[in-house]
Amino acid sequence: VKTQPRALLGKVPGVQLAEMAECETCCGFGGAFSIKFGEISARLAENKCQHVLNSGADAVVLGDLGCMLNIEGRLRRRGDTKTKVLHIAEVLAMSVIALIAMSLTPINIPEAAASSRPWC
Repeated sequence: VKTQPRALLGKVPGVQLAEMAECETCCGFGGAFSIKFGEISARLAENKCQHVLNSGADAVVLGDLGCMLNIEGRLRRRGDTKTKVLHIAEVLAMSVIALIAMSLTPINIPEAAASSRPWC
């Protein structure tokens, strides 16, 4: 799955896509792979994080929780506290919330009504 997430992200206002090198290469997590082949896994994660940084992006958006854990963990161990690691669902949810917030108009509640009604 490659084109569909990018198409969705491309429709989010304010999101600019910056493709990183070797985007389809595994990050090295792969469940038991990272335990059985620790050195190989660490090198794959290191390469992936370098590609993230080389892209110049403020955030990397992923669709797999294992990849998110692996990449964010490696970025933080490298000292990178700025690059955001986000799930695509987070980005889409934030954009919907922002659109809803922008469409809301303040309503005036008469003072008498406001004081006599309980609000949750």
